[in-house]
Amino acid sequence: MGYGSVNIGYVPEINVPNGLVQLDNNGLIPEQFLPGSGFVEMESSIPVAIRKQKTLYGLILADFGGGN
Repeated sequence: MGYGSVNIGYVPEINVPNGLVQLDNNGLIPEQFLPGSGFVEMESSIPVAIRKQKTLYGLILADFGGGN
């Protein structure tokens, strides 16, 4: 996976279907743009067979929040 600018030949539309999603002020994807059940943050991997369709899953690898 790469990061950075890519010349795609046109200006993409932001926050519209089939466009790009702009992150909110907290750096998160706005809920209205997450399909299905939304977003699940997990501390350990959930087997693919029991995951919900059209749901974005994120595995927490490290917690830098300083919480106990």
